[in-house]
Amino acid sequence: MKKAWKIFAIALIAVMAAGISGCAHRHNYKIVEQKDPTCLTDGYRKSKCRECGEELEETLYALGHDYNGSNACTRCDYELEPTAKLDYIATEDGSGYYAAVGSAKAASIVVEAYHLSKPVVGIYAEGFAVPDGENAPETHGAKIVSIEIPDGVETIGERAFYGCANLETVVLPRQSLKTVGDLAFRGCEKLKTVNASRGVEEIGSNAFYGCDALTALPDMPALKTVGEYAFASCEGLERGLLGASVERVGEGVFSDCPVLRSVSLGGAEVISRNAFENCPALEEVAVSSRLKEIASSAFSGCTALKAIRFGGTMAEWKAVKRADDWFLTNLEPGEFVNFYIYCKDGVLDHNGVETPDVPN
Repeated sequence: MKKAWKIFAIALIAVMAAGISGCAHRHNYKIVEQKDPTCLTDGYRKSKCRECGEELEETLYALGHDYNGSNACTRCDYELEPTAKLDYIATEDGSGYYAAVGSAKAASIVVEAYHLSKPVVGIYAEGFAVPDGENAPETHGAKIVSIEIPDGVETIGERAFYGCANLETVVLPRQSLKTVGDLAFRGCEKLKTVNASRGVEEIGSNAFYGCDALTALPDMPALKTVGEYAFASCEGLERGLLGASVERVGEGVFSDCPVLRSVSLGGAEVISRNAFENCPALEEVAVSSRLKEIASSAFSGCTALKAIRFGGTMAEWKAVKRADDWFLTNLEPGEFVNFYIYCKDGVLDHNGVETPDVPN
């Protein structure tokens, strides 16, 4: 945690010291106002250049709780009240534990940060999962409505909460979590609240498939890889915002989301096969100049599409490799999709023809 905060501070100082805009000088920023972050809330820092008066505002992200050997935060008064009868399974090297439901029957689950003086580093694969079949209602995981996963946990294992149909709220670690495994929350159809988790780098395949109550994605600015069908068949999902760090998104990542209206794919280099297949309400997609390829059927059935916001130039868009059927499949007789590519230096129609009469 301290290391991450130090890296952020160094990066911020570098930006402030070297930032150059339209002015012909190196900015010399002075901090004029600052609100420090807490464990749970973001802060900010406002600075002003002594030379030209240019203003800069930076977000100082929430720190997350620091348990440091116990279940009480060393920075604030918060103390976990762990749920009784959870299982804690030792890691292979014996340095920590993975949490699982055990014989706990509580509707609200709180996982320990430290168990027997060792850190809880993950949620065990299938640790809280509800199996398919007639015995599912008898599984303890079927009763869970909320779960709090403390700061310090780094991984959520494969199928960890698979089929927890009554799960509504998940509190993720704010900084420590790195990986959400395959099918981790698949079928959690009532899941509607997932907090920002700023350390997550990878979301596995089908991780949030069928989470119908989810209307927007949590903020995960460090996210790099999103597995295939990760957010597919989320019937209530309206907005999909993936941060600038995203490098790869898998096949069908947002397919079959009927009310999805807008998506940002961050820095993804490929819009994968079937990425938005059967998203009839999708109107706008944003992607950076790093885009290199749009695969087959990426926008199949996106009959409401109006705009692709591209971070590069018209020439760079024309260099993007596009499958012949990247948007023209699954249209009903008489239907026609007419959308534009908004580039830094102009507007193209979906065939790549410059259209100067369309406002950029």
